[in-house]
Amino acid sequence: MIRRMVQRLLSTLLVLFCIVSATFFLVRLAPGGPFDTERALPPETRALLMKQYGLDLPLHEQYIRYLDNLLHGDFGTSMKYPGKSVSEILFEGLPYSAGLGGLALMSAILAGAGMAWLTVRRPEGSADRWMVRISLVFLSLPGIIIAPLSVLVFSLWLGLLPAGLLEGPEHLILPVISLALPLAARIFLLMRDSVRTQSAGTWFRAAIGRGIPPSALYLRHVLRHALAPVAAFLAPASAALLTGSIVIETVFILPGTGRHFIQAALNRDLTLILGTVILYSTILLLFNFLADIILMLLDPAREKSEGTA
Repeated sequence: MIRRMVQRLLSTLLVLFCIVSATFFLVRLAPGGPFDTERALPPETRALLMKQYGLDLPLHEQYIRYLDNLLHGDFGTSMKYPGKSVSEILFEGLPYSAGLGGLALMSAILAGAGMAWLTVRRPEGSADRWMVRISLVFLSLPGIIIAPLSVLVFSLWLGLLPAGLLEGPEHLILPVISLALPLAARIFLLMRDSVRTQSAGTWFRAAIGRGIPPSALYLRHVLRHALAPVAAFLAPASAALLTGSIVIETVFILPGTGRHFIQAALNRDLTLILGTVILYSTILLLFNFLADIILMLLDPAREKSEGTA
């Protein structure tokens, strides 16, 4: 198991290096620049700015210098926010994005698992059928649609919740709901299918025949196996949270890193774009790595079979 963990860690670092390299060259080679404005800068001023940020160097030298700075924990200085480092800007918004994503993920897991538990005793019942239909609806709606609809219904029509900004805990309810609903629907469907597969097995019926209470079987055995697909879904869920948070933070005017990324892209702030992509990629790869570890712990037999294959 330790060997597999080391292999996953090394492959994760290799993927991160490839992402950093590809993003660097794509951003640098894209048309336009951070100092291309409607009103052209004087040539002397432009030359000074290019030299200050190292943009006058050959591309390969810029790349080597950027990698060296990254190894020392330096993401560079923002090209549109003078005097502010990229790290400072990112870590100002990271607590808001992490809090929003964490609340959405916990809400989705609790809601999805709760819905699965409610339908496990009566499969194919009316409650089960309605929950499946509702889940499919929310699964097909992206956050960019759910967010405005939630504002329209709960803020403008009913006046129950605030529409945006972050002036108190109640301002997080709609953003969390908008992020969590599609994830909760997916988790419910995954757990529902897994629980139904486990409870249809011969071992389950044999245990019932020996007088073991179904509730004990569900809690001790079925639930553990039902969590395996949820753990595997942790990586794509984190990707959905990261991409969704960009939209949600923009719609609800939240001061997170997603909103900084939108502004950086609009302003052609190259260093801030690179820093945001690296931060998001690191978080996503970390969730992938953690999902692999959780799967190893939940299903050791599968891990042994993969190791011998």
